[in-house]
Amino acid sequence: MRSNFTMNALAILSLASITVGCDAVEIDGVEYQADDEALEDDEPLEDDEPLEAESTATPTTTDDLSVDTVSGDATTLALSGSWTLTGSTVVDHWGGQAAVTLPTGKIFALSNSSNNPKVAEIYDPATGTWSLAAPSNDDHTRGLVVRLSNGKVLAIGGYSSTTFTYAGTERYDPATNTWTSVSGGPTIADNGVAQAVTLSNGKVLVAGDGDNWTLSRSAKIYDPTSNKWTNTGNMIDYRAQFGMVALANGKVLAAGGSYIWTGTPGSHKAELYDPGTGTWSATGDLNNFHTNATATLLANGKVLLVGASTPELYDPGTGTWSLTGSTHNAFNDHSAIRLGSGKVLIAGGAGKKAETYDPSTGAWTVANDMNVSRWFRPAMSTLPGGLVLLSSAAGKQTEIYTP
Repeated sequence: MRSNFTMNALAILSLASITVGCDAVEIDGVEYQADDEALEDDEPLEDDEPLEAESTATPTTTDDLSVDTVSGDATTLALSGSWTLTGSTVVDHWGGQAAVTLPTGKIFALSNSSNNPKVAEIYDPATGTWSLAAPSNDDHTRGLVVRLSNGKVLAIGGYSSTTFTYAGTERYDPATNTWTSVSGGPTIADNGVAQAVTLSNGKVLVAGDGDNWTLSRSAKIYDPTSNKWTNTGNMIDYRAQFGMVALANGKVLAAGGSYIWTGTPGSHKAELYDPGTGTWSATGDLNNFHTNATATLLANGKVLLVGASTPELYDPGTGTWSLTGSTHNAFNDHSAIRLGSGKVLIAGGAGKKAETYDPSTGAWTVANDMNVSRWFRPAMSTLPGGLVLLSSAAGKQTEIYTP
Protein backbone atom coordinates (compact mmCIF):
# COMPACT_ATOMS: atom_id res chain seq x y z
CA MET A 1 0.00 0.00 0.00
CA ARG A 2 2.68 2.50 1.10
CA SER A 3 4.90 1.92 -1.93
CA ASN A 4 1.97 2.59 -4.28
CA PHE A 5 1.20 5.82 -2.50
CA THR A 6 4.88 6.73 -2.54
CA MET A 7 4.83 6.72 -6.34
CA ASN A 8 1.86 9.06 -6.36
CA ALA A 9 3.45 11.33 -3.75
CA LEU A 10 6.62 11.58 -5.81
CA ALA A 11 4.58 12.22 -8.93
CA ILE A 12 3.15 15.40 -7.47
CA LEU A 13 6.34 16.79 -5.94
CA SER A 14 6.61 19.33 -8.71
CA LEU A 15 3.09 20.58 -7.95
CA ALA A 16 3.36 20.82 -4.17
CA SER A 17 5.18 22.92 -1.62
CA ILE A 18 8.06 20.67 -0.49
CA THR A 19 10.39 20.83 2.52
CA VAL A 20 13.19 18.27 2.69
CA GLY A 21 14.95 17.52 5.98
CA CYS A 22 17.54 14.99 7.02
CA ASP A 23 14.99 12.57 8.49
CA ALA A 24 11.88 13.21 6.41
CA VAL A 25 10.27 14.80 3.40
CA GLU A 26 7.44 17.27 3.99
CA ILE A 27 4.80 17.77 1.30
CA ASP A 28 2.23 20.51 1.90
CA GLY A 29 2.52 20.10 5.65
CA VAL A 30 2.39 16.26 5.63
CA GLU A 31 5.58 14.60 6.87
CA TYR A 32 6.82 11.41 5.13
CA GLN A 33 9.51 9.36 6.89
CA ALA A 34 11.57 6.30 6.02
CA ASP A 35 9.54 3.13 6.29
CA ASP A 36 11.52 1.11 8.86
CA GLU A 37 13.51 3.66 10.84
CA ALA A 38 14.43 7.31 10.88
CA LEU A 39 17.31 8.29 8.63
CA GLU A 40 20.65 8.93 10.23
CA ASP A 41 21.76 12.57 10.07
CA ASP A 42 24.05 12.04 7.12
CA GLU A 43 22.30 9.05 5.52
CA PRO A 44 21.08 9.72 1.94
CA LEU A 45 17.55 8.87 0.93
CA GLU A 46 17.57 5.92 -1.47
CA ASP A 47 15.52 6.28 -4.66
CA ASP A 48 13.62 3.04 -4.01
CA GLU A 49 13.17 3.49 -0.25
CA PRO A 50 9.47 3.67 0.65
CA LEU A 51 8.13 6.70 2.46
CA GLU A 52 5.56 6.54 5.23
CA ALA A 53 2.98 9.28 5.80
CA GLU A 54 2.14 10.29 9.35
CA SER A 55 -1.14 11.80 8.13
CA THR A 56 -4.30 9.80 8.89
CA ALA A 57 -5.81 11.05 5.62
CA THR A 58 -3.46 8.98 3.46
CA PRO A 59 -5.42 7.24 0.64
CA THR A 60 -5.10 3.47 0.77
CA THR A 61 -4.81 2.82 -2.95
CA THR A 62 -3.73 4.75 -6.01
CA ASP A 63 -7.18 4.24 -7.53
CA ASP A 64 -8.66 6.33 -4.70
CA LEU A 65 -6.31 9.27 -5.30
CA SER A 66 -7.30 12.23 -7.43
CA VAL A 67 -4.82 15.08 -7.83
CA ASP A 68 -5.86 18.63 -8.60
CA THR A 69 -3.19 19.61 -11.13
CA VAL A 70 -3.60 23.28 -10.25
CA SER A 71 -3.41 23.15 -6.46
CA GLY A 72 -1.70 19.80 -6.01
CA ASP A 73 -4.31 18.75 -3.43
CA ALA A 74 -5.19 15.05 -3.12
CA THR A 75 -8.88 14.18 -2.90
CA THR A 76 -10.31 10.79 -1.96
CA LEU A 77 -12.92 9.49 -4.41
CA ALA A 78 -15.42 6.71 -3.80
CA LEU A 79 -16.68 5.31 -7.09
CA SER A 80 -18.47 1.98 -7.28
CA GLY A 81 -18.53 -0.62 -10.04
CA SER A 82 -17.48 -0.43 -13.67
CA TRP A 83 -19.23 -0.34 -17.05
CA THR A 84 -18.18 -2.31 -20.12
CA LEU A 85 -19.69 -2.02 -23.58
CA THR A 86 -21.07 -5.27 -24.96
CA GLY A 87 -22.73 -6.28 -28.23
CA SER A 88 -24.96 -3.78 -29.99
CA THR A 89 -28.64 -4.42 -30.59
CA VAL A 90 -29.69 -5.27 -34.13
CA VAL A 91 -31.76 -2.07 -34.47
CA ASP A 92 -31.60 1.16 -32.51
CA HIS A 93 -33.89 1.70 -29.55
CA TRP A 94 -33.64 5.40 -28.74
CA GLY A 95 -37.10 5.43 -27.20
CA GLY A 96 -36.40 2.42 -25.03
CA GLN A 97 -36.99 -1.29 -24.58
CA ALA A 98 -38.85 -3.34 -22.01
CA ALA A 99 -36.70 -6.30 -20.96
CA VAL A 100 -36.87 -9.40 -18.77
CA THR A 101 -34.45 -12.17 -17.87
CA LEU A 102 -35.50 -15.56 -19.23
CA PRO A 103 -35.05 -18.83 -17.28
CA THR A 104 -32.12 -19.63 -19.58
CA GLY A 105 -30.26 -16.52 -18.40
CA LYS A 106 -30.73 -14.81 -21.75
CA ILE A 107 -32.41 -11.39 -21.97
CA PHE A 108 -35.61 -10.81 -23.91
CA ALA A 109 -36.21 -7.19 -24.92
CA LEU A 110 -39.19 -5.73 -26.76
CA SER A 111 -39.13 -2.29 -28.33
CA ASN A 112 -41.46 0.12 -26.60
CA SER A 113 -40.63 3.06 -28.82
CA SER A 114 -42.16 4.22 -32.06
CA ASN A 115 -38.90 4.39 -34.02
CA ASN A 116 -38.70 0.59 -34.32
CA PRO A 117 -42.01 -0.83 -33.07
CA LYS A 118 -42.73 -4.55 -32.72
CA VAL A 119 -39.02 -5.45 -32.75
CA ALA A 120 -38.03 -8.14 -30.26
CA GLU A 121 -34.43 -9.12 -29.57
CA ILE A 122 -32.62 -11.65 -27.39
CA TYR A 123 -29.23 -11.09 -25.74
CA ASP A 124 -26.97 -14.07 -25.09
CA PRO A 125 -24.53 -13.35 -22.23
CA ALA A 126 -22.37 -16.30 -23.28
CA THR A 127 -21.50 -14.64 -26.59
CA GLY A 128 -22.30 -11.01 -25.77
CA THR A 129 -24.46 -10.73 -28.88
CA TRP A 130 -28.04 -9.77 -29.78
CA SER A 131 -30.28 -11.57 -32.28
CA LEU A 132 -33.75 -10.90 -33.58
CA ALA A 133 -36.73 -12.80 -32.20
CA ALA A 134 -40.13 -13.01 -33.84
CA PRO A 135 -41.75 -9.55 -33.96
CA SER A 136 -44.84 -8.90 -31.88
CA ASN A 137 -48.22 -8.64 -33.60
CA ASP A 138 -49.06 -5.29 -31.99
CA ASP A 139 -47.13 -2.08 -31.51
CA HIS A 140 -46.37 -2.07 -27.76
CA THR A 141 -44.86 1.41 -27.68
CA ARG A 142 -44.83 2.54 -24.03
CA GLY A 143 -46.34 -0.79 -23.01
CA LEU A 144 -45.41 -3.19 -20.21
CA VAL A 145 -43.51 -6.50 -20.33
CA VAL A 146 -43.56 -9.15 -17.60
CA ARG A 147 -41.92 -12.57 -17.37
CA LEU A 148 -44.42 -15.22 -16.30
CA SER A 149 -43.80 -18.04 -13.86
CA ASN A 150 -44.00 -20.54 -16.74
CA GLY A 151 -41.09 -18.85 -18.53
CA LYS A 152 -43.21 -17.12 -21.16
CA VAL A 153 -43.36 -13.32 -21.59
CA LEU A 154 -46.46 -11.13 -21.39
CA ALA A 155 -46.57 -7.87 -23.40
CA ILE A 156 -49.32 -5.55 -22.18
CA GLY A 157 -50.80 -2.55 -23.95
CA GLY A 158 -49.16 0.32 -25.77
CA TYR A 159 -50.17 2.87 -28.33
CA SER A 160 -49.13 3.28 -31.95
CA SER A 161 -48.36 6.87 -32.91
CA THR A 162 -48.51 5.91 -36.58
CA THR A 163 -51.81 3.99 -36.71
CA PHE A 164 -53.30 5.69 -33.61
CA THR A 165 -54.49 2.38 -32.22
CA TYR A 166 -54.17 0.73 -28.83
CA ALA A 167 -52.31 -2.53 -28.47
CA GLY A 168 -53.85 -5.50 -26.72
CA THR A 169 -52.08 -8.19 -24.74
CA GLU A 170 -50.04 -11.01 -26.23
CA ARG A 171 -47.82 -13.76 -24.93
CA TYR A 172 -44.40 -14.73 -26.26
CA ASP A 173 -43.09 -18.29 -25.99
CA PRO A 174 -39.26 -18.43 -26.14
CA ALA A 175 -39.34 -22.19 -26.79
CA THR A 176 -41.26 -21.79 -30.05
CA ASN A 177 -40.41 -18.14 -30.85
CA THR A 178 -44.10 -17.38 -31.36
CA TRP A 179 -46.69 -14.84 -30.15
CA THR A 180 -50.28 -15.56 -29.09
CA SER A 181 -52.92 -12.89 -28.55
CA VAL A 182 -54.72 -12.65 -25.19
CA SER A 183 -58.09 -10.92 -25.00
CA GLY A 184 -59.52 -8.76 -22.25
CA GLY A 185 -56.38 -6.95 -21.16
CA PRO A 186 -56.12 -3.36 -19.90
CA THR A 187 -55.93 -0.37 -22.22
CA ILE A 188 -52.55 1.23 -21.67
CA ALA A 189 -51.41 4.10 -23.84
CA ASP A 190 -48.36 4.96 -21.77
CA ASN A 191 -46.38 2.94 -19.23
CA GLY A 192 -46.25 6.09 -17.14
CA VAL A 193 -49.92 5.57 -16.18
CA ALA A 194 -49.74 1.87 -15.27
CA GLN A 195 -47.48 -0.58 -13.47
CA ALA A 196 -47.32 -4.37 -13.42
CA VAL A 197 -45.98 -6.84 -10.83
CA THR A 198 -45.96 -10.60 -10.48
CA LEU A 199 -47.77 -11.85 -7.38
CA SER A 200 -46.57 -14.67 -5.15
CA ASN A 201 -49.19 -16.98 -6.72
CA GLY A 202 -47.75 -16.39 -10.20
CA LYS A 203 -50.55 -14.12 -11.37
CA VAL A 204 -49.88 -10.62 -12.70
CA LEU A 205 -51.41 -7.46 -11.28
CA VAL A 206 -51.70 -4.39 -13.52
CA ALA A 207 -52.79 -1.21 -11.77
CA GLY A 208 -53.81 1.96 -13.57
CA ASP A 209 -54.49 2.47 -17.24
CA GLY A 210 -55.72 5.18 -19.55
CA ASP A 211 -54.34 7.47 -22.20
CA ASN A 212 -52.68 10.84 -22.40
CA TRP A 213 -55.87 12.63 -21.36
CA THR A 214 -57.43 10.47 -18.69
CA LEU A 215 -56.29 8.32 -15.81
CA SER A 216 -57.99 5.32 -14.29
CA ARG A 217 -57.89 3.73 -10.85
CA SER A 218 -58.81 0.34 -12.30
CA ALA A 219 -56.76 -2.82 -11.81
CA LYS A 220 -56.74 -6.22 -13.48
CA ILE A 221 -55.33 -9.68 -12.79
CA TYR A 222 -53.83 -11.99 -15.42
CA ASP A 223 -53.80 -15.73 -14.74
CA PRO A 224 -51.11 -17.60 -16.77
CA THR A 225 -52.84 -20.93 -16.14
CA SER A 226 -56.19 -19.94 -17.65
CA ASN A 227 -54.64 -17.31 -19.95
CA LYS A 228 -57.38 -14.87 -18.95
CA TRP A 229 -57.77 -11.39 -17.45
CA THR A 230 -60.21 -10.58 -14.65
CA ASN A 231 -61.09 -7.30 -12.94
CA THR A 232 -60.07 -6.68 -9.34
CA GLY A 233 -60.58 -3.81 -6.89
CA ASN A 234 -59.83 -0.25 -7.96
CA MET A 235 -56.96 1.73 -6.44
CA ILE A 236 -57.92 4.44 -3.95
CA ASP A 237 -56.07 7.21 -5.81
CA TYR A 238 -55.48 8.13 -9.42
CA ARG A 239 -51.78 7.77 -10.19
CA ALA A 240 -49.28 8.32 -12.96
CA GLN A 241 -45.50 7.81 -12.88
CA PHE A 242 -45.75 5.93 -9.59
CA GLY A 243 -43.76 3.09 -8.02
CA MET A 244 -45.25 -0.35 -7.42
CA VAL A 245 -43.67 -3.49 -5.97
CA ALA A 246 -44.71 -6.84 -4.48
CA LEU A 247 -43.84 -7.14 -0.79
CA ALA A 248 -42.44 -10.17 1.02
CA ASN A 249 -45.81 -10.67 2.78
CA GLY A 250 -47.57 -11.11 -0.58
CA LYS A 251 -49.23 -7.70 -0.66
CA VAL A 252 -48.43 -5.01 -3.23
CA LEU A 253 -47.36 -1.45 -2.47
CA ALA A 254 -48.24 1.45 -4.81
CA ALA A 255 -46.74 4.79 -3.84
CA GLY A 256 -46.09 8.29 -5.07
CA GLY A 257 -46.60 9.42 -8.61
CA SER A 258 -48.51 12.40 -9.88
CA TYR A 259 -51.93 13.49 -11.06
CA ILE A 260 -50.36 15.12 -14.09
CA TRP A 261 -53.54 15.17 -16.15
CA THR A 262 -55.67 16.67 -13.41
CA GLY A 263 -53.36 19.55 -12.54
CA THR A 264 -52.09 18.24 -9.20
CA PRO A 265 -48.26 18.20 -9.13
CA GLY A 266 -47.74 15.00 -7.17
CA SER A 267 -48.99 12.46 -4.69
CA HIS A 268 -47.65 11.72 -1.21
CA LYS A 269 -50.18 8.91 -0.77
CA ALA A 270 -49.47 5.18 -0.67
CA GLU A 271 -51.72 2.13 -0.63
CA LEU A 272 -51.60 -1.66 -0.35
CA TYR A 273 -53.26 -4.31 -2.48
CA ASP A 274 -54.28 -7.57 -0.81
CA PRO A 275 -54.52 -10.44 -3.35
CA GLY A 276 -56.55 -12.45 -0.83
CA THR A 277 -59.39 -9.93 -0.78
CA GLY A 278 -58.79 -8.15 -4.08
CA THR A 279 -58.96 -4.77 -2.33
CA TRP A 280 -56.74 -1.75 -1.71
CA SER A 281 -56.21 -0.02 1.65
CA ALA A 282 -54.37 3.15 2.59
CA THR A 283 -51.01 2.97 4.34
CA GLY A 284 -48.69 5.66 5.72
CA ASP A 285 -48.19 8.88 3.77
CA LEU A 286 -44.87 9.69 2.17
CA ASN A 287 -42.84 12.59 3.52
CA ASN A 288 -42.48 14.14 0.06
CA PHE A 289 -44.00 14.05 -3.41
CA HIS A 290 -42.37 11.53 -5.74
CA THR A 291 -42.91 11.58 -9.50
CA ASN A 292 -41.20 9.25 -11.98
CA ALA A 293 -40.72 6.96 -9.01
CA THR A 294 -39.16 3.50 -8.81
CA ALA A 295 -39.91 1.11 -5.95
CA THR A 296 -37.37 -1.60 -5.10
CA LEU A 297 -37.85 -4.37 -2.55
CA LEU A 298 -34.81 -4.68 -0.29
CA ALA A 299 -33.48 -7.89 1.23
CA ASN A 300 -34.67 -6.76 4.68
CA GLY A 301 -38.27 -6.51 3.42
CA LYS A 302 -38.35 -2.71 3.29
CA VAL A 303 -38.95 -0.74 0.08
CA LEU A 304 -36.71 1.96 -1.39
CA LEU A 305 -38.65 4.64 -3.29
CA VAL A 306 -36.62 6.95 -5.51
CA GLY A 307 -38.38 9.80 -7.29
CA ALA A 308 -38.06 13.53 -7.68
CA SER A 309 -37.46 14.14 -3.95
CA THR A 310 -35.23 12.74 -1.20
CA PRO A 311 -35.43 8.91 -1.35
CA GLU A 312 -37.59 7.20 1.26
CA LEU A 313 -37.87 3.80 2.92
CA TYR A 314 -41.16 2.03 3.58
CA ASP A 315 -41.39 -0.36 6.52
CA PRO A 316 -44.24 -2.88 6.01
CA GLY A 317 -44.07 -3.77 9.69
CA THR A 318 -45.08 -0.28 10.81
CA GLY A 319 -46.69 1.02 7.62
CA THR A 320 -44.54 4.15 7.82
CA TRP A 321 -42.05 6.02 5.64
CA SER A 322 -38.69 7.49 6.63
CA LEU A 323 -36.22 9.61 4.69
CA THR A 324 -32.92 8.01 3.76
CA GLY A 325 -29.71 9.36 2.22
CA SER A 326 -29.95 11.78 -0.71
CA THR A 327 -28.58 10.88 -4.12
CA HIS A 328 -25.61 12.90 -5.39
CA ASN A 329 -27.27 13.48 -8.77
CA ALA A 330 -30.81 14.41 -9.78
CA PHE A 331 -32.43 11.40 -11.48
CA ASN A 332 -35.52 11.60 -13.67
CA ASP A 333 -36.96 8.69 -15.69
CA HIS A 334 -34.32 6.39 -14.20
CA SER A 335 -34.35 2.61 -13.70
CA ALA A 336 -33.51 0.70 -10.52
CA ILE A 337 -32.50 -2.88 -9.72
CA ARG A 338 -31.39 -4.75 -6.62
CA LEU A 339 -27.92 -6.25 -6.88
CA GLY A 340 -26.83 -9.60 -5.51
CA SER A 341 -25.07 -7.80 -2.66
CA GLY A 342 -28.38 -6.30 -1.55
CA LYS A 343 -27.41 -2.84 -2.75
CA VAL A 344 -29.56 -0.99 -5.29
CA LEU A 345 -28.27 0.37 -8.60
CA ILE A 346 -30.02 3.31 -10.27
CA ALA A 347 -29.10 4.58 -13.73
CA GLY A 348 -30.59 6.58 -16.56
CA GLY A 349 -32.36 9.90 -16.66
CA ALA A 350 -29.18 11.74 -15.62
CA GLY A 351 -26.87 11.46 -18.60
CA LYS A 352 -24.07 8.99 -17.88
CA LYS A 353 -24.58 9.11 -14.11
CA ALA A 354 -25.35 6.09 -11.93
CA GLU A 355 -25.33 5.47 -8.17
CA THR A 356 -25.66 2.61 -5.71
CA TYR A 357 -27.57 2.59 -2.42
CA ASP A 358 -26.41 0.59 0.59
CA PRO A 359 -29.32 -0.37 2.89
CA SER A 360 -26.93 -1.15 5.75
CA THR A 361 -25.71 2.45 5.90
CA GLY A 362 -28.48 4.37 4.17
CA ALA A 363 -25.83 6.03 2.00
CA TRP A 364 -25.48 6.53 -1.76
CA THR A 365 -22.21 6.03 -3.63
CA VAL A 366 -21.53 7.54 -7.03
CA ALA A 367 -20.78 4.84 -9.58
CA ASN A 368 -18.36 5.22 -12.41
CA ASP A 369 -19.96 6.91 -15.38
CA MET A 370 -21.68 4.83 -18.02
CA ASN A 371 -20.12 4.82 -21.48
CA VAL A 372 -23.26 6.29 -23.03
CA SER A 373 -25.82 8.83 -21.82
CA ARG A 374 -29.21 7.17 -21.31
CA TRP A 375 -32.67 8.61 -20.77
CA PHE A 376 -36.30 7.40 -20.71
CA ARG A 377 -35.92 4.56 -18.18
CA PRO A 378 -33.40 2.30 -19.94
CA ALA A 379 -33.98 -1.44 -19.79
CA MET A 380 -32.11 -2.98 -16.84
CA SER A 381 -31.77 -6.77 -16.48
CA THR A 382 -29.88 -9.19 -14.24
CA LEU A 383 -27.22 -11.44 -15.75
CA PRO A 384 -25.49 -14.53 -14.35
CA GLY A 385 -22.73 -13.73 -11.90
CA GLY A 386 -24.46 -10.71 -10.42
CA LEU A 387 -23.90 -8.50 -13.46
CA VAL A 388 -26.47 -6.07 -14.87
CA LEU A 389 -27.24 -5.43 -18.54
CA LEU A 390 -28.33 -1.92 -19.50
CA SER A 391 -29.82 -1.44 -22.94
CA SER A 392 -31.86 1.03 -24.99
CA ALA A 393 -32.34 4.78 -24.64
CA ALA A 394 -28.99 5.18 -26.41
CA GLY A 395 -29.33 3.83 -29.93
CA LYS A 396 -27.82 0.37 -30.38
CA GLN A 397 -25.19 0.52 -27.65
CA THR A 398 -25.59 -1.71 -24.61
CA GLU A 399 -23.31 -2.11 -21.60
CA ILE A 400 -22.75 -4.28 -18.55
CA TYR A 401 -22.34 -3.10 -14.96
CA THR A 402 -19.94 -5.05 -12.76
CA PRO A 403 -20.45 -4.27 -9.04
